[in-house]
Amino acid sequence: MAKAAADALEAKKKADADAAQQAAQQQAAQQAAQQQAAQEAAQQQAAQQAAAQQAAQQQAAQQAAQQQAAQQQAPSSVYYANCTAARAAGAAPIYRGQPGYRPALDRDNDGVACE
Repeated sequence: MAKAAADALEAKKKADADAAQQAAQQQAAQQAAQQQAAQEAAQQQAAQQAAAQQAAQQQAAQQAAQQQAAQQQAPSSVYYANCTAARAAGAAPIYRGQPGYRPALDRDNDGVACE
């Protein structure tokens, strides 16, 4: 009878050890899956940031091109000899791209002449 009890005890210990090993394996698998999911989320976020940055750069380039085109399209049919003449005509200040603007009237080169 003692041998049967010892065998039963040994079998229980082995079953407990197997159950603990399976639980450890399951936990390790869950941790690996969580790490993989976190890594995929980080990659996705990085891709989204890169796409957003590229879109912002494209938008900035497009705006710069539009501004440059607007400046080139505004031919100056008005000429002011100096800022006094521009003020007398009621045109001062004159912004870059507006008719009558020219760099000679813009002393500090900030895009605003006869300020």
